[in-house]
Amino acid sequence: MICSLPAIYNSIRRPKDLVWTQRTSPFSGQVESCRYGSDGYWVATAASGQIATATDPTSTWTLRSNPFGGSNRVFDSDYDGTYWVAAGDGGELATATDPTSTWTIRSTPFSTSGIYGVRYDGSTYWVIVGAGGSIATATDPTSTWTLRTSGFGSSLILGLDYDGTTWVIVGTNGKLATATDPTSTWTLRTSGFTSGELIRNVVYNSHDGYWVAVGASGQVSTTQNPTGTWTKQTAISGAGELLSVDSNNAGLWAVAGVSGVMAKAENPSSTWTLVTSSFSSSNVAGICYDNSIWVAGGGSGKLATGVNS
Repeated sequence: MICSLPAIYNSIRRPKDLVWTQRTSPFSGQVESCRYGSDGYWVATAASGQIATATDPTSTWTLRSNPFGGSNRVFDSDYDGTYWVAAGDGGELATATDPTSTWTIRSTPFSTSGIYGVRYDGSTYWVIVGAGGSIATATDPTSTWTLRTSGFGSSLILGLDYDGTTWVIVGTNGKLATATDPTSTWTLRTSGFTSGELIRNVVYNSHDGYWVAVGASGQVSTTQNPTGTWTKQTAISGAGELLSVDSNNAGLWAVAGVSGVMAKAENPSSTWTLVTSSFSSSNVAGICYDNSIWVAGGGSGKLATGVNS
């Protein structure tokens, strides 16, 4: 039988599996997020205000000076080429030019509300989102943050991402909204989730053009036009609430969630396959890909790295 060139190409380029290996972690509590910066540092954030860095995520992770309250969780971080920004419970936000050195607490308009997501658009705006439908923007993360109207009412905003044109925010009650200018009007969209379902996270991949939102009961919703139709896919069998999602530069998607569940898909609008997790029954709240490696963090301070095999 003669195979077509596309078939041969796909059989070579497509990974057969996503294999996770547990690593030594400095964290004592739930790991909430991980991020890689163009400065060469990986930054992971966790419960009890902990921040750790690594240049090689398969090797040593080092805890850094904690600027947050000891009981506060740090939910997310991002990097703009100059500043790292980390944010979490109590409306707390900290910045650093060197993530291995001093982190400085900054004022936000969130008062004591949790900040669940932070993202930089690559050119102009920083955006933070959180409890009570709160959203704020800044052009300088060390200076003034301005509250904006999200359209979420009192619903939590739990995740956000940007594709170079459109911002997307997601949260409780199946809510999803978009904006081309985060300082202006946010428009509620039909997410594919019901009003009783929670959307935990949303990510865009420029490789295949997909947006993917994940949340309650193993649910995944996808689109290639975030202002248009979002389609809920068949729920991932055996998965509970999905907490995190990311993708690599070859179009491989990975999700993670409660009880250590992890799954992958080469097309997020098609079949998702469970993969062997190194997290046992611990929740996996943070999963990310960059610099040719996957990193995930979860309960009991666990950290793992993944490779395609």
